[in-house]
Amino acid sequence: MENKQFILNELNKQFDFLFEILDNTSDEILVLGSAEKWSPMMQLDHLIRSTRAVNRGLMVPKFLFPFITGKIKRNPYSYLEVVEKYTNKLADGAKATGGYIPNEKEINDLPKLLSEMKKEQKRMVENLNNWSETDLDKNVMPHPIIGKISVREMLFFTIYHIQHHAKSIQKMG
Repeated sequence: MENKQFILNELNKQFDFLFEILDNTSDEILVLGSAEKWSPMMQLDHLIRSTRAVNRGLMVPKFLFPFITGKIKRNPYSYLEVVEKYTNKLADGAKATGGYIPNEKEINDLPKLLSEMKKEQKRMVENLNNWSETDLDKNVMPHPIIGKISVREMLFFTIYHIQHHAKSIQKMG
């Protein structure tokens, strides 16, 4: 099973990849979207919203998790299993809902969005440092598409989610 250091390294790697892609994308492309496809700036807004939600979960006192989200009664998923479960749900038509749907953005929103994303990255790394390997596996978070998954699995999802959107933005540029 991928350990906490793997998660920290991969999170930072994917955040850096995202920032590099955004930095190398023209202003015209950053705001280009359609009814079917979010603009890169909207994708960034979506990532901020989803990362912030995970961070809120990471700040919940650990002793409350069993009362709020219950327990998992299965073997832990690997990183690749989490990715497979998520991509299968997307292939079946799953989409972001509610508070995870981004708003339209203009190019002058970019500095604020980048600052917010960097703040969420820093908060995630700080929050993760307060979690033991055991706590990552025994505590559960609800994922709006995958369902109940362990905190470790939610972090695996976050790694993939950032990469997924960074690659989508890269293809647009």
